[in-house]
Amino acid sequence: MWFGVSTGSGCPVSCPGCDSQTCGPGPTPLPPTDAEGRPIFERKSTAYFLIVVEARNSSVLGSPELDQTLLPADPFVRPGLQILANKRLGPIDPQPEDVDCRSSLGIQNWGGIPANPTLEYDPLQTVTDALSDFACRFEIHRDPGLACTEDNLGNFRFMNPDGAANGTVQFCYYVTSKGAFPAGEDTILKVRAVDTAGNPGLASEIVVRIRP
Repeated sequence: MWFGVSTGSGCPVSCPGCDSQTCGPGPTPLPPTDAEGRPIFERKSTAYFLIVVEARNSSVLGSPELDQTLLPADPFVRPGLQILANKRLGPIDPQPEDVDCRSSLGIQNWGGIPANPTLEYDPLQTVTDALSDFACRFEIHRDPGLACTEDNLGNFRFMNPDGAANGTVQFCYYVTSKGAFPAGEDTILKVRAVDTAGNPGLASEIVVRIRP
C-alpha cells in the first residue's frame, strides 16, 4: 500500500518546502517520520491538496478482489476503503451529518468529517458512519494514465512503480474547505483496504502537519 499526500497538481509532498503546484526535478525526498515511525507530510494550507491511497489484491492465487465500494447502499455496511482521522476535519459549524454523502444537503452545506480519536475500527455505528463519510469523498483510478498523481516529468502515474500491476487501485481525495485540516496541528490518518470477502489488509498511518 502507498499512503500519502500530494499537491493539487498531483506531485508528491515529502518535505516542508514542497508546496509548489509543479513537480520539481529529481527524486522526491523521503518524508521525515515521527516517534512512532509514521511519515509526516507538511503543508502550509489546511486544504487544497490530495490524499492518496494505493492498494492491491493479495498476491495469493484465487484471493478475493479488493472491495472498491466507497459508499455502501446499506448504511450498516462499511466501505472497502477504511480511512479514519483522529481529529475532526472540515468546518466547526454546521455539525457533521451522520454521512454527508447520504444527506439531502448540497456540498456547500456539508458539515465535515467526524473524528475518531482512538483510530480504532470498533464495531460501532459511529465508526461505520465516520468511515463512510470519509471514504465517499474519494475517487477511484484504475488506469495509471488517468491517475490523480504525476511523476517529476509531469506524466500521470501511480505512486506504485509497477503501475496497476496485481490489481493496484488508486483512491484520491482532493481536500476542500469541507474537509480542511486543523491549522497549526498534527492530524493522524489511518487507512486499510478490505477485500470482497471482508478481510482487512494491514493498516497504515501518516501524519498531516499544517504549519501555523
